[in-house]
Amino acid sequence: SMEQFIFTPTVYEAGLEGELAAALEKRTEMISRTAYPKMWKTTDRLRNFAAGGAARRGQLRSSLPWLLLSAGFLLALLGLLAEQLRGLLTLGVLLMLLGLLRLLRKRLAQQSGTFRQAAVMLLQNMSRSAMSSAQVAFDGDGMAVRVQDGVRSVPYTDMELLVETPRLYLLTYQGQATVLQKKDLAGDAAAFAAFLAAHEVRVYQTEE
Repeated sequence: SMEQFIFTPTVYEAGLEGELAAALEKRTEMISRTAYPKMWKTTDRLRNFAAGGAARRGQLRSSLPWLLLSAGFLLALLGLLAEQLRGLLTLGVLLMLLGLLRLLRKRLAQQSGTFRQAAVMLLQNMSRSAMSSAQVAFDGDGMAVRVQDGVRSVPYTDMELLVETPRLYLLTYQGQATVLQKKDLAGDAAAFAAFLAAHEVRVYQTEE
């Protein structure tokens, strides 16, 4: 018998915005990690260093954006001045961007919570769509979304990634997103994630 996982979508539980926001942020990070592996290697080294001690961590967290900006500026300058150090220019620009992103991220987190706004909108759109009365099935061929007027299919090769939170799955494919609740799945949640991973869909979990 062919393995199959079936979701029967019900109304979204209250208070899922935070989890979905974390999933959207995770997706953004993973896509940027694929695009800029070297930059992230540097970030992870700095993060690991920051985890070395509580006092140092607080100190580094506040000074890290400035460290990145100044180191980036120096490297970019060296890259501009010396022909044989051209490669440093790119690294310098990336470090400066990373520093700016960290400063911006602090501000964004304080101000608007961009990912949270996106999560609220996505949940509203999904609640309004016909999917609330549909069935979503995953089998050997991909995802089949059954709506009143037929079936919409998405093969695994079109899927970008799946992010799992304590209560949700965020699946993205070809500029679109599907949000599924774990409680709507007939079957085992861990087995579902493993099933998608076996079909070469990248699966990630949020930190919480």
